[in-house]
Amino acid sequence: MAAPDQRGDGGEPRSLDDWLRPLFSDSILWPVLAVAAIVFVTLGASLLLFALVERHLFALIGLAIASFVSCDYMLRSLLMGHFGLAPRALLCLCVLSIAAAIFAHKSGAF
Repeated sequence: MAAPDQRGDGGEPRSLDDWLRPLFSDSILWPVLAVAAIVFVTLGASLLLFALVERHLFALIGLAIASFVSCDYMLRSLLMGHFGLAPRALLCLCVLSIAAAIFAHKSGAF
């Protein structure tokens, strides 16, 4: 069983790190984390492939928006001096999406 949070304000999550922490710390939620990661990596890889290989207009717009939001969030976290759980998870999802897109393109699946 996971240890209770030590927030001191009634236990309400205040940041994205607080919302994501149980997924990483409670072993019973690891399958949920794995499925969510697979879904988001597949979504990111397909967005990359449609935008960069197929040159689909809406995929290019979606990639631009997703890249801007992700980079903005990670830069703000770095500038605040707290590169916590959420930015690291987002960075891992981006790297895994790029790797999956390269693998799908090189293997001829797309």
